[in-house]
Amino acid sequence: MVDIIVVVPLYMTIQQEKHLSNFWKIAKLHDDTVGQPKTKESRQIFTALCMEEIKPVQSKTTMILICIFLGGLGIHRLMMGYSNWWLMLITLGGCWIWTFYDLIRIITGSMKMADGRDLSN
Repeated sequence: MVDIIVVVPLYMTIQQEKHLSNFWKIAKLHDDTVGQPKTKESRQIFTALCMEEIKPVQSKTTMILICIFLGGLGIHRLMMGYSNWWLMLITLGGCWIWTFYDLIRIITGSMKMADGRDLSN
């Protein structure tokens, strides 16, 4: 088992304190031997804590426009919090097939934010 040492500065902003607080919550959810969340509930909490500060809910109209114009680069997936957006970047959206598929899913409402939240109207 490896000991982790965290040096905390004397002055921290509220955002930094919140981030450090979330770090400790996430650390408690992890199994010491594997480094993965232990249960389904802890995985959901882990995802929620990670997404809490990262991505706000995006507008459906904005995501449609970004997918049309920058979809081949995966920018819409990056803005929605997906971690596999870079695959679209290196394949140009799967030769635009993956981009077209995402566009249909955004229009129909079946593509949600990476943490499961619906896009705003």
